[in-house]
Amino acid sequence: MYLTASNQALLPFNNYRLKSSSKLLKSNLITGLLLIFTQVLISSCAKQKQSAADELYLVTEGTRTKYDLLNPSKKFLLPYVLEEVSGLSFYKNDIIACIQDESGKIFFYDINEEKITHTILFEYSGDYEGIEIINNSVFVVKSNGDLFNLNIDFDVEKSQASKIETAFDSKNNIEGLGFDATKGKLILVTKDQAGLDDKKDKDSRGVYSFDLDKMKLDAKPLFVVTMEERRDFYKKNNPENSYDDKRLLFKPSGIAVHPIDGNYYILASVGKILLVVSSAGDIIESYTIKPGILTQPEGICFAPDGTMYIASEGDGDRGFMLRFDMLK
Repeated sequence: MYLTASNQALLPFNNYRLKSSSKLLKSNLITGLLLIFTQVLISSCAKQKQSAADELYLVTEGTRTKYDLLNPSKKFLLPYVLEEVSGLSFYKNDIIACIQDESGKIFFYDINEEKITHTILFEYSGDYEGIEIINNSVFVVKSNGDLFNLNIDFDVEKSQASKIETAFDSKNNIEGLGFDATKGKLILVTKDQAGLDDKKDKDSRGVYSFDLDKMKLDAKPLFVVTMEERRDFYKKNNPENSYDDKRLLFKPSGIAVHPIDGNYYILASVGKILLVVSSAGDIIESYTIKPGILTQPEGICFAPDGTMYIASEGDGDRGFMLRFDMLK
């Protein structure tokens, strides 16, 4: 090939283009390798963090556990209308009453037929977080602590509920409602501030009772679960692990009273933990909740035989409910 004057003039430009392309290729290659390395590092850190969290909240030694939260006996895919399921209550004849946090409607779900059999509209839309059925009377709680009470009547689709205001407000953020048959009272747990006053305590959670005879919230909490109590419990039962406060997040999203031993099972989506506490407020057990099993656990209830049900929001998909049989 002979070089013309024109070709000779283009040589420096072509060489520059080749060098630029080579540099660009190397730059893209380095960037790609860095991205892959970063993703691997993030994934590794996430796994280590999750592993550390699992070690922290593994079932505590020296306690008799009743459930294996890693192995549910059945999974129920709930209808799309319950994508944001927020509360459960065992009714009767294998029917579980469900509430979801954007609708003032109660859904009755048959666990044998695996479908909703009845619904009752009781109020306009709102942030409804817990439900409890006592005989034929239903109580639903909003996050601000307001209670709604109505009687079950499957012959109607809409029922008038009476509204009961309590001393709670938005700073307490109520997400759990249960019933203690021995006390004959409703049980409520705060997700945020424990006290009813303006004293700020971001790390403690209060458990309160509601007097069904007076239809009034008892001003003094049954007990308060503090950060120090949780830390001391984990150190005592898992002395080889170290704990920092960031790993002790605990924001209850549900509460239920065990029908056999009377202990309070406090479910927390933030913190991914199921804490078992005596009615006197002593921590008894701690269960890990793996996000891969329960994405966002929001509701808990028990059948009379002790079978436990925990519901999880769907995170853009169908909500679901898991059944856990008691260990023998």
